[in-house]
Amino acid sequence: QISFWATLFLVQIVIIKAVFNPTPPIQTPLQAQVYQDLIKDAYELSEAAIPELLHHFNTEHFRKEIVDLPFANASAEDILQIFQDQVLVTPLVHNINPVYLPGIPAADVNLTTLINSTYLYDYWVLTNLSDATYIDRFGLVQNNVETGLFGFPDFPQGIAKPPPIIEGQERPTYTALNLWQIDAGNPDFGSVGMVFYPNYGRNMTILSPIDTGMWEQCCNHTKLEPNSTCYPLFC
Repeated sequence: QISFWATLFLVQIVIIKAVFNPTPPIQTPLQAQVYQDLIKDAYELSEAAIPELLHHFNTEHFRKEIVDLPFANASAEDILQIFQDQVLVTPLVHNINPVYLPGIPAADVNLTTLINSTYLYDYWVLTNLSDATYIDRFGLVQNNVETGLFGFPDFPQGIAKPPPIIEGQERPTYTALNLWQIDAGNPDFGSVGMVFYPNYGRNMTILSPIDTGMWEQCCNHTKLEPNSTCYPLFC
């Protein structure tokens, strides 16, 4: 992916087996195609949504929310421009735990795994390297996001068990857009933060207005039952 879109859970892998695990390109041809397909739809939908967004910027509720911000008295059009300009220069962050934490799903790397790797492993590569024999609910949710929202093709052999590493490498890396400029990045997912500068992710990044895994679990009921810990989202 595109160094992109939601954010993964914390990491933990202790033992990594020796397997064929070549370093993938920064963006694979499949990832590039998924990106191109997505931006066509995203551009059309964004353009169509601008009138409604500008209307929202002029509502009393929105104006109360920004009353203490420097652009509180700006026009709706200027606020939209400020946001668009900010997105272009805001770094992407990816937080992990420094060590293995018992009881946390093996959904992301830790420092030990990262130091001994040549690229940032995603969930699918990690499940293969850790000798997992099945895909947990987290993986089911993530696969639904990647195939249903992003348009990645299904794994040829399904997800009854971890896919081959080469296939897993085709899936996205998840980051958060640090619009709040928090020094620690996205600390809910670990105390170690990686920063991807905007130029690195340009033409490879898809932004979602909400954590895609959260939306999948709380709003999309076509494939999974709602999670009992869902936030009250306006689906």
